[in-house]
This record gives sequence, C-alpha cells and structure tokens, in this order.
Amino acid sequence: MGEVLTDRSTGLSSAAGAITLAERKVRFEKDKTSHKHRIVICAGTGCVANGSMKVYHRLMEAVKAHGLNVDVVLKKEENAELSVALSGCQGFCQMGPLMEIYSQDKCILYTKTREEDVEEIVGKTLIGGEVIERLLYTTPDGNRKIADPEEIPFYARQHRLTLELCGKIDARSIDDYIGYDGYFMARKAVLEMKDTEICDIVLASGLRGRGGGGFPTGKKWDLTRQNVSEIKYVICNGDEGDPGAFMDRCLMEGDPHAVLEGMIIAAMAVNANKGCIYVRLEYPLAIERLNTAITTARELGFLGKNIFGSGKDFDIEIMKGAGAFVCGEETALIASVEGHRGMPTSKPPFPAQKGLFGWPTVINNVETLATIPIILRIGAEEYAKVGTPSAKGTKTFALTGHVANTGLIEVALGTTLREIIGEISGGVHVGGVYCTFILGGSAVIKKDDLGSTNTSPSSNVYLDKYNYITLGTGANGVPPPGAGMEIWAATERENGVIVDSGAAPAHTEYFRASERDKIILHEDGKLIIRNADGFIPVGAPALFPALSCHDTFPACPLLMPCVVTLKVAEPTVCP
Repeated sequence: MGEVLTDRSTGLSSAAGAITLAERKVRFEKDKTSHKHRIVICAGTGCVANGSMKVYHRLMEAVKAHGLNVDVVLKKEENAELSVALSGCQGFCQMGPLMEIYSQDKCILYTKTREEDVEEIVGKTLIGGEVIERLLYTTPDGNRKIADPEEIPFYARQHRLTLELCGKIDARSIDDYIGYDGYFMARKAVLEMKDTEICDIVLASGLRGRGGGGFPTGKKWDLTRQNVSEIKYVICNGDEGDPGAFMDRCLMEGDPHAVLEGMIIAAMAVNANKGCIYVRLEYPLAIERLNTAITTARELGFLGKNIFGSGKDFDIEIMKGAGAFVCGEETALIASVEGHRGMPTSKPPFPAQKGLFGWPTVINNVETLATIPIILRIGAEEYAKVGTPSAKGTKTFALTGHVANTGLIEVALGTTLREIIGEISGGVHVGGVYCTFILGGSAVIKKDDLGSTNTSPSSNVYLDKYNYITLGTGANGVPPPGAGMEIWAATERENGVIVDSGAAPAHTEYFRASERDKIILHEDGKLIIRNADGFIPVGAPALFPALSCHDTFPACPLLMPCVVTLKVAEPTVCP
C-alpha cells in the first residue's frame, strides 16, 4: 500500500488531494516529455556570482515576449512549450554561467552566457532550432567546438555518482528529485528494512567517511545502533571550512534532498529520531535551499511525525555555524550545537556512545550522506566495483588555481593525477610547467609498502591503501585524508596549481624544483629526501614527502590524498 502524500498544488492531505511517491515520478516524467525544450541554468554560487540570475530573469522576459508558455517551479502553465530550471553547480565553473538546453534526446551546453545573449538564444535556438557556435565550449587548442556536454573531456572523463543530479534537477523542486527516484530508498528503509540490514549493506559497499577520517560508514552506524537509547541524533557535518574546497557546499545547493534522504536512511539504521545539519553561515544559498527542501519534505510526510505513514518520527533542523574551522571536528561541532565553545574533546566516549546532549549520535559529512541513497539503489556490490580493491567508490574534488578548467569534479578512487590535471582540468595555463607533486600527512608513504617511485610517463605508482594516509583530523597543521593535493607549476611568476578536496593549507611560499627525481625540501631545517628507492624522512619532524614531476605527471592513482602547503627555505639538490 502506497503512503499518503500531500499534493503541493492543493496543500491538502485528504484522499482527494493525495498521490503516491510512484505517481509523482510518473507525473514528472510526463511533464518532462511534454515540453519541447527543457532549459537548465546553473544557479550554483559561482555562476550566480557571475550573473546567471540576470540571464534567468532576462530569459523569462524574452520567452514571454515571444508568446511562449513556460513552466517553472511552483508555477505550472497549461500546454507549456518550455520548462526552465535553476540547478545547483554544474561543475564547469571556468565556463560559467552555464545554460543547458534539452530537446528530446539531445543536449546543448552554452558557456559563458550573458544577458545580451538571451534574445539570440530564444530566437535562434528555442524557436529556430539553430546552434549558436560562439557559445559552445571550445577545446584548449581552439580546433573544435563541442555542443554535447557528455563529449567535453571535463565531463566525459568523470565518474559522477554523488554529483549526478547536481546541475540536472531544479535544486528547489522536490518533484524533480522524486522524478529521478528520489526518496524511494528512504521509503524502503523506513517501511521495509531492518536497522541491521541497512548497516550491513553500507558496510559491504566499502564506503568510508568522505570528511577526512576515512572510517567505514557502515561500522560507525552499527556502533551507534548498538547503543540503546530513547533519543538518538543524526548530524550532517556541513562545516566545510577548508580554503579552496566547495564540494559539500555544491551538494547542499544543488541536491539538498539527497542529503536529507541520506539522513533519513541513517536514522533508520541507528534508530534515531532527531537530525541536525550543521552549516557555516558563509553558505547562505546552501542554507536557503536546505530550508526549502526540509519544508517540502515535511509537507509530503517524509520528515516530522509518522514519516511515510510508518508510525516513526524523524525531523531535521539546521544549525548555523559561526565559521570556526575547528568546528569541522565532530566533538567540537557537538559542543557548538550545544551552545558551548567549539573545542574538541578527548575520546572515548565517542559520539556513538555519548554525543549531542549526551545522547548517542552518528555524524557524517555531506558527501557521505548524499552517497547513501545511491548505494541502496544500485546495491553494495555494484557500488564496490567502482574504485580500487581497498578504496571503493568515488570522490569529489574542487579544482582551483592555474588550470585551464577550474570547477567541481567527481572521479573514481584510483584515478591518476595525469588524468585529473592533464585531461579533466585541461592542464596548467599556457606557459606553465609542471613542477612538483606533494602529498600530506605524517609518514604518508611508507618506503617498504610503496615500492618503486620511478616517475617516468610509462610507470605507475599506486597509492590506493588507506594505511598510506595518516587518518588525522586536520588539527595542529596535519591535514586530513580525503582532502586533496597541490600540484606546483613553475612559470616566470612561479604559479601554483591546486586540486583541493578539503584540507586547510598553511602559509605558503612557492619553490622551484631544480632537478628531476632528486629533491631535498627544508621545513625549519628538517629534511625529506626523495630518491629512486622511495621517500626517506630524515629526522622525526620530517613529515612531508615530495615527488618531482617537472613537465610530466606521476601516474599516481588518487585514494584520498591531502593538501600540504609548505613554507620552504632555499631548496637543495640531492647529490
């Protein structure tokens, strides 16, 4: 028997105004196929700052001036020829503002759109069916223009699972999310699955925490489940305070219902009845869209009392953080939510035993929770096929700095640096020369475990074991795994290229590697030497290995590497 859902068009929960989850999906698919064009404008923070909302408002004026009927969220038109959606971050930030135009089975991506382009888009593309060549993506060599985003290397070489709906759905619409199977897994978890079954599936998937610790998610949930209590909490850690990192922000902005659905499933796994999303105040758009998502989910009976007609209660509130970096650590976050100074506390007890207000609590970051519905939908075995034997699934990364294509990407764990920097991001700016690759964390790479570190283009150095990474929290200057890495590029101005997925860089001075394969780096007089046999730390404080790659990439598959920025004295060449 299907659950009773409130129809947003009537605001009623009576039988006459109620439809099932499956019926909402069918209605969405029918609406989607009835439109000649579906226009998706990127309304992530980056594109909004670059003028995408001006493009949106000008588009709405232009289509009405041409006598076209258009559907938008919360305002449906009879016999509409177009639908216009405001998506979250589509990832290709370098080319924003972005506009995708779907027509039957094809899609056109227009890049760097401006208000003055709108009239031409409406007249030539929406009415005339023409493609405007000057708005298409152009390859770095200038030899090719690409209309279909799936053929653009930036997108084609990614493995988008968690980010799949970011940039595809209207971030304000729960119906869009349901149309792509949203909340079906939450309903299943609530009505059909046992708590132990959910924990077992997540554990079998191999998913580890994407916030830095890398702890098996299913195990964390099971530990919380075992602590019997009348009150339990699920906390989503959205306190992404790392410079250059914007993965969690984009997920909250672009696919907020995925985060909520992941929290509902987590609640069923640990038998929680209260939820909290901790978001820093510097993310106003994320907070706005999460609030909208929570409100509509409550209206449909997915949150609050008697969710999905199950007799179970689970609701979510948003806590706005003041921006203290330390509150990204789970015990400091709990202290902040409780109204105390955000300071880490010693463990045990762990939050699973004694967390928020003394009750058992499970804390996961945004990316981890948004991945949960996907695992339940495709199955643990299928998810575990992605990545490497010891690092399952995908990881989002933020690309910033002196690369051709900055933005947000998602790749399978095990993807090489060569592919991320050289192919997805398009390489460093013209005139740049690749200089040095640095991983972070205490004793990141063990010489005995790593084997050969030959960095010739034909070789591979596999960094796909979690024990290569220090599982720190980011405190005291040691960046957490799952963070990112820095790629150094040497030009006349010694520019840096940064691929960052979540760690805080310290003060930085750029340096130039002067000889391939032989580098000594100074950090307050302490040395690290890289030679043909591996990374050799010299002295206990020597924590930061470096790998020279000059004008080539090391073929190092990524696990969950870390950002490390060094204040380096004059480099010395190893004899």
